[in-house]
Amino acid sequence: MPVHRLDFRRIKRQASFEPVLARYGLADGNARPQRHVLCPFHRESDPSCHINNDRKTFHCFGCGTRGSILDFVAKLEKCGIAEAAAIVASCCGIADDDVEAVVRDNTDDRSLGPEHCEVDATESGLTARNTPLKFTLTLDSSHSYLSARGLDRDQAERFGIGYCDHGLMRGRIAIPIHNEEGELVAYAGRWAARDVPAGRPRYLLPPKFHKQRVLYNLHRVKGQEHLVVVESYWSVFRLSALDIQAAALMGRDLSEAHVDLLRSAGVQRLSLMLDGDAPGRAAAAKMLPVLARHFFVRNLKLPAGTKPHSAPEPAIKALLGLI
Repeated sequence: MPVHRLDFRRIKRQASFEPVLARYGLADGNARPQRHVLCPFHRESDPSCHINNDRKTFHCFGCGTRGSILDFVAKLEKCGIAEAAAIVASCCGIADDDVEAVVRDNTDDRSLGPEHCEVDATESGLTARNTPLKFTLTLDSSHSYLSARGLDRDQAERFGIGYCDHGLMRGRIAIPIHNEEGELVAYAGRWAARDVPAGRPRYLLPPKFHKQRVLYNLHRVKGQEHLVVVESYWSVFRLSALDIQAAALMGRDLSEAHVDLLRSAGVQRLSLMLDGDAPGRAAAAKMLPVLARHFFVRNLKLPAGTKPHSAPEPAIKALLGLI
């Protein structure tokens, strides 16, 4: 990304920590000039990262990490200070001709989740890589939100999902995401309640995670000649409960990397079962000609207003020819 002539002082002066914290799911809804938040740079259960919005600085008393608001973003995004400045400007709505020329808007797929966002179709994901995690989260698979969504404990444990009470995913149902080799590369988080606090996204993905390079659940269904492709994690959970093999795009866009992953997994026949709404219909129409070059593919249209995880079981099985 070519970056030049960014006015760092101006960006820091006009920036605010609040939208930056909200981007990473760290805002607490109280925009106070000074406060403590959970540190995103190490695992902790009690907030120890001090935010000084007047000075635009942070200091974690737990791990010692400190710096300016630009350093905060640079460390999270693992990028240079110039790109961090552009991201901060984008988050905070700072208008600047030079900034506008270099900002890549990352607020979509990192702050939202599979039911609410789309990946830029130009990002094929062919060169993107997700580094395997060196840790696992301790999760509660018996949380009431899961049963409310129709998942029993056995199914939750099978997929490794559960309530998280610490770190970046605190207050969320954390969903482990694996690459095609079965390596854990990320956790997605869904706020564990119907109402989401102000300033916090319903879904959260970690910084620098390339979802266009992963198909959720593909590592469990590799070798299947026929596969159902859906939009979201919850649709995978529902179809799995019906003994239907499925993988999720985690959104409504298909990348070249997705096609390569499906081919490498041995898939020959695909059934698209995207959400029964206007965006889902439009996405399916866009994907069909691309997939038809590599697979025998059919488009299964759910009743209007339904999703694979909300449609009646007979409707799903009828579409698949199982009844």
